[in-house]
This record gives sequence, structure tokens and C-alpha cells, in this order.
Amino acid sequence: MYIASSYLGVVIAWPISTWLGSGPFGWPSIFWTFGLIGLVWSILWQIYAKSSPNEYLGISQEELDFILKSKQKNRSNENLNYHRIESNEIVVDSAINESNNVNLSGSLTNLVSEEDNEIGSETDALLPNNLALSNPKEIPWKFILSRHEVWAILIAQFCNTFGNSILFNWLPIYFLDHFKLNPKDFGYYSMIPYATQGTFGIIAGVICDYLINKLNFSVRTVRRSAQIIGAVGTSIFLLSAAYLAQTPMQGIILISIGTALNSFFLCGVHISQLDIAPRYAGAIYGLGNTCAGTLAVLGVAFTGWVLDVTNRNWNIIWILITAFYTVGTIFFVNWVGHKVIID
Repeated sequence: MYIASSYLGVVIAWPISTWLGSGPFGWPSIFWTFGLIGLVWSILWQIYAKSSPNEYLGISQEELDFILKSKQKNRSNENLNYHRIESNEIVVDSAINESNNVNLSGSLTNLVSEEDNEIGSETDALLPNNLALSNPKEIPWKFILSRHEVWAILIAQFCNTFGNSILFNWLPIYFLDHFKLNPKDFGYYSMIPYATQGTFGIIAGVICDYLINKLNFSVRTVRRSAQIIGAVGTSIFLLSAAYLAQTPMQGIILISIGTALNSFFLCGVHISQLDIAPRYAGAIYGLGNTCAGTLAVLGVAFTGWVLDVTNRNWNIIWILITAFYTVGTIFFVNWVGHKVIID
């Protein structure tokens, strides 16, 4: 929900940017306006944001009790003085010593399921000997990056971000080149795909949670299905817009349906970190987002080069985007994890 809700800001920003850019102060006013808004927000964040719900003054006792109870339930193993590294193949229980560090000991138990055999066997992996449990001082990157479940996320996150960056950054130019759209209407047309993606992102989240919690679908099945819907659905409607749309309205309707289905990615790769590594989900997501975002900048520039050398052939661009969605989904579907591998 929090990712889907972030699109609301983009929906508001596009028409405001159009209004500012066409006003007396020109395009620089767009950067000044949103730069100042970001500065004010960062100050408020530093003042009110807290590291723990116990420290936040605005939280009710009911909310605090719910959060602490959920945290206690999710980390029940720590109350037994054990730290568990669990994967589809191995479980390692490690006793906590007096300094609250991990001493790797105990037995190794193979847990090979029928579904795991489809993916293949993995090598045993252990955490660093001095990793603190309650509040880790270091992130076990070597262990994390040795897991195919993590690489499923990183590759799919890169491919999705690469495709989305090209789509959303070049969408106004596409409407200018292909449909000769008036630049004053760019903001209004560009906000519609974000609006559908944000709205359907919340709906997709509710559907996937219902499938898992009420209908007892496996987490892996739901994650795979959501990723496939996002990739196939987006690709079909992007290509339909490229080859079938004759007017700007037809084009934006088809693309917006595609971005609505694109929101199912939020229930696939964008949430999978919490399935396999709850404590390190932020680190994994941050790594993937940073790498994907950095390389996606090159993708935006590469798109401009392709358009120049192909005499503005936009069909190649849409095929390129769908190819990235497809590749990322193939890796994710084959390697996605559904059990905690480190906690």
C-alpha cells in the first residue's frame, strides 16, 4: 500500500509541473518548487521520524500493543535464545552466547521438498560468527548474495525498474512524436498511468493477501502469479498501444490498462524481501533499488540513442521494455523464495 500510495504524489505533480512550466517563470520554477517542498519535508522527517514505535509520541496504545505483539510473534525464536537460518534445504540453529553474538553450533537438517527439487540443490551457508542478533551491527552480505532467492529479487527489480524508467520518462515525448500532442496537455496525459498503477496497486495487494491468508494459496504461487500478470499484462497493452492506437486517447487508455496490471509487480518482486529475510528486507530492497535506479538512468539515455539511429521508431522501444519485463520475470519465477532464509 505504501508503494502504491506514493504514485499519488506523481499524479499531483504532473499537472502542477505543466502549469508551472507554461507560466511566466518557465521550466526552472518546476525544480525550485519541488526542491523546496522536498527540503521542508526532510526537515519535518528529521523532527518527527523515530527509530522505534516506542519513541513516537503520536502513536496510540492500541497501535503500539499491536506492533509489539506482532514483533514478539515473528521473533519467537529469539526468546528461546536461538537464531535460525532457514532455507528450503537447511536449518541451522545457533546458540547465543553471553555477549549476544552468534556461535554457530548444533546440527544440520536437510529439508528438501518436491518443489525445491525443481529449482536445484543449494550449498550450505552460515552466518558470520560475530553477528549480533537483537540489533545486528553488520549485514551478512556474503550469505545474502550467495542465495538465488536474493538474486531473483535483484534481477527482477533491475528489469522492472529499467522498463518502467524508460516508459514513464519517455511517455510525453512518445505522445509528441507519435500523436503530435500539444505540450500543454503532457501533464494531464502523463498522470493517468500513475493514477491507474497506484489505484490498482492497492487492489492487487488486497487480492494477494486474500489469496494467501483466506484461500491458503502458497506464498510462492501468489508471488509468481503476480509477477507474471505484471509482465504479461503490461507487455500486451504496451504493444497494443504501439501497433493499434490511432489517437492520443486510445494510446493513453491502452497504456494505462498496462500500468494498472504493472501494479501486480508490487505483490511480486517488490515484497519478496519480507518473505525471505524480514530483518534485512530494507537492505536487500535498498541494494536492488540503488543498482536498478542507477543503471536505469543509462537506459533512459540509451533510449534516446536508439530513437536517433532508428529515425524515431517507437515500436523498438516498446519491444525493448517488454523484453526486460520478460527476462526479469523468468528469473523471478524460477528462483523466487517463499521461506525465511535468514532472520
